[in-house]
Amino acid sequence: MEPRRSLPPTRVLVYIFGLAGALLALILVLSTLPDTRRVDWLDIFFWALLVLIANRTMVTLPFQAAMSHSFVVALAAVVLFPAWLAASLLFFFSFNKDSGRPAYPWYKDLFNRIQMALATGVAGWAWWMVQSQAGLHPYALEAAGTLAAAAAYFIVNISAVVYVIHLYSGVRIRKIWSENFSWLWVSYLVQAPVGLLLAKAYQIPLIWGWGRFTVLFMMLLLYFSRYYWDEKVKLEESFDNTIEVLVSALDAKDPFTRLHSERVAAISNSIAQK
Repeated sequence: MEPRRSLPPTRVLVYIFGLAGALLALILVLSTLPDTRRVDWLDIFFWALLVLIANRTMVTLPFQAAMSHSFVVALAAVVLFPAWLAASLLFFFSFNKDSGRPAYPWYKDLFNRIQMALATGVAGWAWWMVQSQAGLHPYALEAAGTLAAAAAYFIVNISAVVYVIHLYSGVRIRKIWSENFSWLWVSYLVQAPVGLLLAKAYQIPLIWGWGRFTVLFMMLLLYFSRYYWDEKVKLEESFDNTIEVLVSALDAKDPFTRLHSERVAAISNSIAQK
């Protein structure tokens, strides 16, 4: 059994603290952007609570990765709040309840909070840049801003996660991408309008004249989609486990051809790549 490591490889720690420096610099830059949106403490408290709840609905992925619905909440926060505040909300309130435990060490929690805040900050910057354009219809600005913010969030978020998994596990970046995230861009594209809709529902109440009721109702509906992700991952893991069991049974039945299946799989993989 491999001994439990209290710390990740040095290259992973350097990467995490490098991202922390980049996040601090980004928030300082974002705080200088002109922004006339005003918020109160009740707004901040409500959306901080949503960030906390969204981060606890995690879906496990291969290579010790996981994902949540924080993207939708982050995108709504980008629309509602100044970019620096949206990024700060994601950093301070996206902590995991299992932080500090062997299965979720402090550096993993720190990395997840940093990369989500960094992705939110860049998304907020993209939203602000689109909204600062003159001469376009407000609806066109919102649609373009949502797409730009969603694309920025996806690129920063997925790049940071894929690379840290590569540093930690040594698995090739292409393999991590194909098995974890290659299908997620569709999900991000579909969920992007939901983030904008959440923000608009908060600003223009539809239920009992209080935007928070509308947002909570929409979040309940959104969480049903979480089970699609969860079942998809479980189905893929079950399929892989079934194949491994069948291969083991073949090897046990005929020791002369032991590891033949693995060699055929490796050769087939090489042929496919070529």
